[in-house]
Amino acid sequence: MKPKKLLETVTLQIMNKLNTLLVSAPGVGKTDIVGQAVKAAGARCAVFHPAVSDPTDYKGFPWCMADESGGTSASFVTFGELKVLQEAEELTVAFFDDIGQAREATQNALMQLVWGRSINGKQVSDNVMFIAATNRRADRSGVSGMTEALKSRFVTIINAETSVPDWCNWANTNGMPSDLIYFIRSNPNLLHDFQPTTEIANTPSPRTVASFGTLLNTGYTVDEDFEVLAGAAGPAFAVQFKSYMQIARKVPDMQAMLDNPSSVTDMPTDPAILFHMAMQLTRLAHLDNIEPVLECLGRFPSEFGAYVINDVRVLVPEIEHTASFQRWRMANQEMFV
Repeated sequence: MKPKKLLETVTLQIMNKLNTLLVSAPGVGKTDIVGQAVKAAGARCAVFHPAVSDPTDYKGFPWCMADESGGTSASFVTFGELKVLQEAEELTVAFFDDIGQAREATQNALMQLVWGRSINGKQVSDNVMFIAATNRRADRSGVSGMTEALKSRFVTIINAETSVPDWCNWANTNGMPSDLIYFIRSNPNLLHDFQPTTEIANTPSPRTVASFGTLLNTGYTVDEDFEVLAGAAGPAFAVQFKSYMQIARKVPDMQAMLDNPSSVTDMPTDPAILFHMAMQLTRLAHLDNIEPVLECLGRFPSEFGAYVINDVRVLVPEIEHTASFQRWRMANQEMFV
């Protein structure tokens, strides 16, 4: 399931208190999607990490206390997030991240919590539901598998996958560099080229590509800081991005095109140059120049115009309410995706 649909689905699962297990390769964005879904559902979230937990961590803290006869007895006292699950008065998600890395004994301890809805005999609040996430065994990320008993405690198991349009929309709203967004659009296979390896090196995934963008935003460049950027998403990714950026020097002045759109008669045919032009047009667009932006879009092949208009709608949502945009939209329905 792609991220946009997965977010909608997980939000609905939370609102209906349906326990859900998410599975994917590393770096696809499961944890981030759960966080967004929790917010969309108006819930709170208690995060657990079974991979670094002992089975007894889900029983509480052993404690001696006075009993009715005046003696003492041993029991377990809930604390921290476990206590939150017992006392929750609002919709609460208990999120078990990287559950597949947990030892079998820890997974068995979780069954009482997820299915029995109890912590050492003490009931969990009816306002609590459970979500878990894991990578796959083939990903070499420390996942040894999940017990059949624990897997069956979830109402459904959903496999998460990547989507270039969904990632680009996320990137636009989270401050990723426009150069990187259009690079991924022109090289969609590089958004997720995850290769399990025992080497200490990253490969492209939505998470590592976002790290690459964070470094670019910090001021690193592939010309002067190649090794730093290569460490984010891998050397091959950095090499291709460097080649992509070299093409930027051949791109026409888009501000001049905006100043006089009717003067442009011949457009480049090289897709790489067109991607750069589309990126610059997106970057220059704002509410006051929407008419020349829309006129320039008419010079692009429709697929490039579609990239621009959808990105501009994310970055400058106010354009949706302008008369110019509404007229242009009616005449260019094919550009909307």
